[in-house]
Amino acid sequence: MNFYLRKTVVSLAAVVFAGSLCSCEQTIAQREAAQVMAVFLPESYDLREQGFDVFPRDQGSDGACWAFSTIAAAESWAVLNGYEQNDVDFSEAHLTWFALNPNSGEGADGTNQGDLSDSGGNWLTAAAALSCWSGIEYEVYAPFQSGVSEHSLSEELRYASQYRLKNINLYQPEDVEAIKKAVMDYGGVQVEYFTESDYYSNDGLSYYYDGSLTANHSVLIVGWDDNYSRENFGEVKPSSDGAWLVRGSWGDYGDNGYYYISYEDSSLDSFASYEFYPAEELDNNYTYSTNGMERYLSSSEEIHQANVFTARGDELLEAVSFYTFQTNGNESLEYQIDIYKDVEFNGDTPINGSPITSVSGSVDFNGFHTVELGAKVDLSAGDTFSVVLRLYQPGGTPNAACEGRADYMNSQSGESYISMNGDSWYKNQQVPLSGGEENMNNNCINAYTVDKNSPDKTQLESLVEENADNSALADVVEQAREVLADSDASKSEVTNAVAHLLAATEAAEEAS
Repeated sequence: MNFYLRKTVVSLAAVVFAGSLCSCEQTIAQREAAQVMAVFLPESYDLREQGFDVFPRDQGSDGACWAFSTIAAAESWAVLNGYEQNDVDFSEAHLTWFALNPNSGEGADGTNQGDLSDSGGNWLTAAAALSCWSGIEYEVYAPFQSGVSEHSLSEELRYASQYRLKNINLYQPEDVEAIKKAVMDYGGVQVEYFTESDYYSNDGLSYYYDGSLTANHSVLIVGWDDNYSRENFGEVKPSSDGAWLVRGSWGDYGDNGYYYISYEDSSLDSFASYEFYPAEELDNNYTYSTNGMERYLSSSEEIHQANVFTARGDELLEAVSFYTFQTNGNESLEYQIDIYKDVEFNGDTPINGSPITSVSGSVDFNGFHTVELGAKVDLSAGDTFSVVLRLYQPGGTPNAACEGRADYMNSQSGESYISMNGDSWYKNQQVPLSGGEENMNNNCINAYTVDKNSPDKTQLESLVEENADNSALADVVEQAREVLADSDASKSEVTNAVAHLLAATEAAEEAS
């Protein structure tokens, strides 16, 4: 199973840069901070002792290990933060289906990968779906069916979500202390490694590989033991004690689904921690990049990018998200986010409106980042606004995430812009690269708002009335009634109730 989504790197103007998305260097400052953290970290740690001991999952014959480890990370985050009990069960099928079958609208290829057994993925695959608010959903609404080649989910469920993605941080194998700190702070950390039966111990409780093959499986780190003996491993043994405790997705393999991987395993890669928030905290997601980051543009020391959106209602703009993916290992990447209103759509620049607010900071980890604005921006239906992002790295080469050059993407002129200096702007369809002008489609920048008005329940009321006497839908109709009766119901609760009822209606019709 190939589970890397390899991507091409392009550079702005005369700047030439080459690389891939298969390895990600971390910052010097981050490693120094990790060394300080070591003083405060225990020699062993186990999330099961912190309340996260969810029953083991089984991916069966499907190549969805990346989804199982992502969902396990979400479950551990929800349990550790007190949002869910230990019996929580989020849906791997929901993430897998909607990540591999992107929306056929803006910026998607419309592929239909009904057979999940041959479809791998990684943190980028997960981020593409989750950043569009496709999940996190409960298992009961989208159960996983291993080995079912014709498996599919109702399109009505695409944006059903109980929790939404906030941040992803990436780590290198040598960032041991930072990874441990992430396990304690966020819950489990996703990791990839090369799996081969010959390198497991006879009891299935430990694994160590010292070869040159790259990762082909994903699991969740849920703890560690610095004193785990090297003698516990199979025929081939590491030189030192110490191992990660991981939760797999092969049912009760190992110790009821858990086993150890040596710190020294040569194939360990793509460590990723996830952070979420309850879906009711934000109401609207403005984005053009439904396929997530597939390429990035590079420039010396600084790069600017912007998306221009049109408000769909009376809302307050509260937060913005973006990707970072640095490959040069320099110190932390600085960012500045500026919001402009009344921007001319499809104009020559995304900064021709009125500047409203600005926020700046820095990130020490590659990944996906959500930043709250210092001041909420008041929007009315029809208002145009731009989110302008500056990435700056003294002596480095900051990379700006975008969809890339794929012909199947549907970006429109005036949606996304790119600049090397913040003064001279290019529309993403006309980016000057070293090989000539290229269409890079949309930037991977999202804007999040909350509605100023209560959610509209009209559609939900109609659906409940239409299906009131349908005994096959009794449970989901009752859930919808509870949402209708709740005067404080959030937009996400209304949206979820509509989605669940429509999907259930569709399934009942197909079954009859």
